[in-house]
Amino acid sequence: MSRMFGYARVSTDDQDLALQMAALIRHGVPEERIYSEHASGKDMNRKALHRVVRVMRPGETLVVWKLDRLGRTLTGVLGMIERLAKDNIDLISITESFNTQTPMGKAFLQIALVFAELERNMISERTKAGMAARKAADPGVKWGSKHFLRDYPKHLEHLQGLYNVGEFTVEARPTEKNPEAVITKGMSAKALLAEVNAIRPKGVKPWKSDETVRRWLREGAPGLVL
Repeated sequence: MSRMFGYARVSTDDQDLALQMAALIRHGVPEERIYSEHASGKDMNRKALHRVVRVMRPGETLVVWKLDRLGRTLTGVLGMIERLAKDNIDLISITESFNTQTPMGKAFLQIALVFAELERNMISERTKAGMAARKAADPGVKWGSKHFLRDYPKHLEHLQGLYNVGEFTVEARPTEKNPEAVITKGMSAKALLAEVNAIRPKGVKPWKSDETVRRWLREGAPGLVL
C-alpha cells in the first residue's frame, strides 16, 4: 500500500481540528504525516496544503476528512483534484467514501477533470466576450499590463534626458539573424534599468531583469526621440 499523508483544515482559530485528526489517524495516516492549518477555504493559496502536495511523490495518497477541506468552492476543489491527478497522487475522502484508487473513484476523477476543463473554457469565453464588449464601447481601451518603459512618460523623459546629454547612444545595426538589432553604446542595459527603477511610480514593482530594457531597445526604443 502506498504511503498516506493527511490534510486537515478549519476556518477559524476557535474551531477544533481534533475530529479530523482522529479520523485521519483511524484511517491509517501516521500523525507525523498529517498537515493541518487554520485557513479559509476560499483561499486556495494555503501553506499547509501546498506543503503536503510538494512533499508527496507519485503513487502516494492524500487523505482528507471531507472534500470541502480542499476548498470551499467547486472550482477550488476541482482545481486541487486536477493538480493531484497531474502529479499522479491518489486522493481519499473519508466521509464521502471517495477513493481514486477504486474503479468508481477513477470514474469520478475523470468526470471531475472534464468539469474542470469546462469551467476553464467557460471563464475564457466570458472573458473574451467581456473584452469584445468593452472594445466595442471604447475602441481606444488598452489591455494587458503596462510596458515598464513605453507606458510610463516619466521613465521615457528621464531616458530622453540621459540620451540628450550623451550618456548613451542607440544605433540600429541590422544583421542577417536580427534585421531589427539595436546596439546600445555608453550606459549598459543594466545601468539604464537601475535609472528607471530609481524613479518608478508609486505602486510599480521594480524590474529585476535588464532584458526588459534590451527588448525595448530591440524594438527601436519606442517613445525616445533619436
